[in-house]
Amino acid sequence: MNTGGVVRVKGKRRRRRKEDYDSPLESLEKLMRAMSVDDGGSCVVGLIRGTSVWMRVTEFTSNCLGRCCVGRYMPSLDPALVEAIAKVKRPGQAGEEGAAENPGQGSWYRLCLEEAFFCVHCLHCLDLHDFEAVGSKISVEECWRRFVQLQPNFLKTYISYQHFRGEGYIVKSGIYYGCTQVLYRAHPTVSHSEYCTLAILQRTEEEGETRDKEIPYEDLQSLVRVSVNVKKKLVLLYIFLPTPDKCGCDVSDVNILQLVEVDEFAVTRWLPGSAPHG
Repeated sequence: MNTGGVVRVKGKRRRRRKEDYDSPLESLEKLMRAMSVDDGGSCVVGLIRGTSVWMRVTEFTSNCLGRCCVGRYMPSLDPALVEAIAKVKRPGQAGEEGAAENPGQGSWYRLCLEEAFFCVHCLHCLDLHDFEAVGSKISVEECWRRFVQLQPNFLKTYISYQHFRGEGYIVKSGIYYGCTQVLYRAHPTVSHSEYCTLAILQRTEEEGETRDKEIPYEDLQSLVRVSVNVKKKLVLLYIFLPTPDKCGCDVSDVNILQLVEVDEFAVTRWLPGSAPHG
């Protein structure tokens, strides 16, 4: 039907396919380049507020964040965040307040602590500042200490996040399934998550042995049954931490990430009917 020179074609919208998205690693590479030059040739600015990190990005960077599944888009605008980010001094800008001319423009995103530290430590594309006292950029060491204090289980959740991101998965919170995280091979709009992961911390003893943190059988059985019911596989990620006497640092030191070792174990449910006969 032709109405006023505009041709309207009725029909279903084409469903997105896996071919429409890059691989998770390729998407991360594009995100790193976009965030590194997002604001006048410098990295994106993030504000630590509570247990989240807030940042304002351009439309192109917002698209890259969506394809990487990093952060959550926040449609509402908090005037306090606009005022705080306007006080951040950017390289090459003069004056007491080195903000952009229109600090309210752009898209606002909220990152969890794992996503924020991954952008700081691995991608090197995010500069963090304190929301309460905006000043100089927070160093990687100070950022790690703050996040460990803000979130008691940050050590194991971040190690798990970085490990599986490096293996090419999209990592999201697994709170809906009672696990640490869930893993996607492709974008969640075109595929379901395939794995539920449970991160388990272990401490290496001085004599070279390890002391396991026992998992109650009831909890493990419940998690296995949930994973089977939602058609996912369960992966146990054991994280081996050296003792402070051996490595010379504790969990509040970011250098411990270089000494951590991980090991994966896939857990499946055994069914008597599936056993071979004879």
